[in-house]
Amino acid sequence: MFKRRIILLISVFIFALGFLVWYWSEAPGLSLEAGTGSVSAQRLTLDLQGSWNSYPTLRQAYVTETQHVNQENKKNFPLISGKALNLPSAQRFHVAVKHFQILPEWSARNVLLQLNGVNGEGAIYLNGMDSAHQIGKFANDGGAEELYLPANALRYGEDNILLIETSAPPAQGNTLFGFDWPAKGQITGSMQLVATMETSLSVHQVSVQWNNEDAVVSVQTRLNHHSVSEYGPWDIQGILSDGSAAVATTATQVKLEESPVQDVTLTFNIPKARKWTTKDPFSYQLYLTALNPKGDKDDLSIPLGLSSVSLQEKTFLQNGQSLTIKGLTLSPEQEAQVRHTGQVQEWLINKKNEGYNLIYFIGSFPDEAWLEAADQKGMGIWAELPAKMIPANRLPNPSVWDNFVRRGMLHPSLWAWTVGTGLETDPRFSTSSYIKNVQLLTQPLPTFVASVAGASAPASMNNIQLTQAGFEGSWGNVEYNTEAQTKDSLSWPQENWIVGIWAAWVIIVIIANIGTVNWRYKEIMERKPKRALRRAWHWQGVALLTREGTLAGLVTSLIFHTEVPWESWIPVQWPLRDALKQQSPLLIWLILALTFVLIRLLQVGVAAPRLPEGPAPFGLALWLERRYRWIWIPVILWVAQPWGVPSYLPLAVYIGLTLLYLPIRIRDVHKVKGHYRPIMVVSGIFFVTFLALVAWRWTDGYYLWHLVAALRG
Repeated sequence: MFKRRIILLISVFIFALGFLVWYWSEAPGLSLEAGTGSVSAQRLTLDLQGSWNSYPTLRQAYVTETQHVNQENKKNFPLISGKALNLPSAQRFHVAVKHFQILPEWSARNVLLQLNGVNGEGAIYLNGMDSAHQIGKFANDGGAEELYLPANALRYGEDNILLIETSAPPAQGNTLFGFDWPAKGQITGSMQLVATMETSLSVHQVSVQWNNEDAVVSVQTRLNHHSVSEYGPWDIQGILSDGSAAVATTATQVKLEESPVQDVTLTFNIPKARKWTTKDPFSYQLYLTALNPKGDKDDLSIPLGLSSVSLQEKTFLQNGQSLTIKGLTLSPEQEAQVRHTGQVQEWLINKKNEGYNLIYFIGSFPDEAWLEAADQKGMGIWAELPAKMIPANRLPNPSVWDNFVRRGMLHPSLWAWTVGTGLETDPRFSTSSYIKNVQLLTQPLPTFVASVAGASAPASMNNIQLTQAGFEGSWGNVEYNTEAQTKDSLSWPQENWIVGIWAAWVIIVIIANIGTVNWRYKEIMERKPKRALRRAWHWQGVALLTREGTLAGLVTSLIFHTEVPWESWIPVQWPLRDALKQQSPLLIWLILALTFVLIRLLQVGVAAPRLPEGPAPFGLALWLERRYRWIWIPVILWVAQPWGVPSYLPLAVYIGLTLLYLPIRIRDVHKVKGHYRPIMVVSGIFFVTFLALVAWRWTDGYYLWHLVAALRG
């Protein structure tokens, strides 16, 4: 009888787990509008944005796309056909595939793959899936990637297959209690193939010095040599235009050096220059050209607004004038919703009309679409670096963020940086080196560190205290934006009435068990039990399932309802928990309940042969279950949560009562001349595993302890 029940439990567990895997839900990924950042008349471009296919593995992606290329064949293989994916998107993926064709005239040029808004670590393959077809690797937390595509790897005039394999971004594993699962990445910015001549131009940095109304603009330009060549020197010309005529020009000649990158600084003198301000967001147009004796030419055009922002005596200054900040936050979810509609400029205009002059981006670096629109509409941008709740020993070298920091600094709308959130302040884990390097990277803009829930911050930095309402200082304030929030969709709205039904069931089970006969240890071995004993076993088994179901329900409730003080400011800290919150709470509850039941049966299954007379494991579990009639206490606390009972208290009471009754359970086993140690073997294994995890990530525990101590202080 016991064996049949165990087989039934295992079967239901496998079915429920398979159902969860098969119908795993993910947050809907909105397709996003992306900005370009620069324009070139000499380069050939192919836009890769739009329809892609996503797959769980690289092999499945390549085999499916090469052997079942047409849609009709894919319909015949629904299990391996992949899913439609729009890129750029907020959707996470593991492998994305796109087919494209390029014209034969591209063969005379160098082809580059340019990706922006890359969140992930992985590799890119072209027309294959082995190392010979790998064109490069990447590891990025929201910046740009540029990879060279070898000419012999492309099929000109024919079908090409581009495969992007991604896993979690570096910051996901570095954060407090962070792990690399889900092993998926994102691409939220522009995606294109660019064909250039052997050398291309890029703008690395712009600085402005003022002499009364005249401006001296220094543009640090880079010559990027994409192939080994002896063609040179290069004539570099720059023109600054106000839209009607050139206001400044400069030219220089650059000789070839044995380096793939050559820095060239161009200086423009602009008399009576117009400054970029929120009231008059005027931008000049910068035109750059590079020409060699062979006739190879490259050009680049970008808008250039002249503005300087600084922080003096805790007051923002723009172009030397005091600037009071009135800001509004924008979460990744809200940012995606606005960009999905293509109404970025309209949204900024509305917020500016409401009196705001700055947008604070939470958890993501603003795309070029935001920066370009902010430049045009006179709105300020406050950006964050992905150093959020990271223990000091795992803080990266800030140079890994150089590409998107430099890209952002080209825009006059970028006013400030938050370079760390929740940085360690314990002197034994100094962050001084990180702070020094990150200030060098982001200068001359003001830099801040953010503290969560009232904790302290490094004394040498400008500090902002994050609260549910926002943050403020003598320079102004930033309000937390609550519009279009969908956090409720990740909760468990039916929990209250479901818990009420469960509590009634628990009371029924307890009463039913009280009404059954008392039975002894030796009766576990009865092969032909009487009706009263069978009835007692039945209700004791129901009590076991009910208790483990209660424990699973308490854990499920914590998954769906527990919030940490800094959660709204670090919305993507634990993507695994966010992924679980996308699933059905009842299904999660069922799987956890069956998991706990099977662990309990494993626990008694290991112990049963070492106890007197070797009882059946399920029967031993029922006999031990007699000491758990207190289960109604945490259930009542669970029911009372809407009236102010903390969400963690029912589970804490459950654990406390389990430990409180442990001596009684040990005494029961000793009475039948057995030892409790065999019953503790499985629990001991789990405990040792937990200690190993704590030892592996001990800095997380220390960081959290120090954070809690700072909050109490």
